[in-house]
Amino acid sequence: MVELAAAVLGLTAGTGGALIPAAALYAGFTIFVLVAVRGRIPVQSCGCFGREDTPPSLIHVTYNATATVSLTWVALSGSAPLFTNATVIEIALFAVFAASGAYASYLLLARLPQLLRHTVSS
Repeated sequence: MVELAAAVLGLTAGTGGALIPAAALYAGFTIFVLVAVRGRIPVQSCGCFGREDTPPSLIHVTYNATATVSLTWVALSGSAPLFTNATVIEIALFAVFAASGAYASYLLLARLPQLLRHTVSS
């Protein structure tokens, strides 16, 4: 919920300061998952999807680090709010692309590691 709130704040406010909390959140995720992957924290799930079958992986580390860098870059660029002067069609297209991106993220973080583990064990 905190992650979602940070994303919504960043998208609607659009100023650099609004994206800094989201970037900090992803930086924390990156560090936590990296420590967990290296075996210093015994974790069965990263907690990303509220399921126990999503163990942390290097894919998570890369994903979170990319999000941290991207959010920081946009925050420092001083971009305008996303929906400033947007038409209904533009907002609808954004929603479709955001949903597609969320699903692709789920596949990348939850299903790809399972597939790779299954392929290696076969």
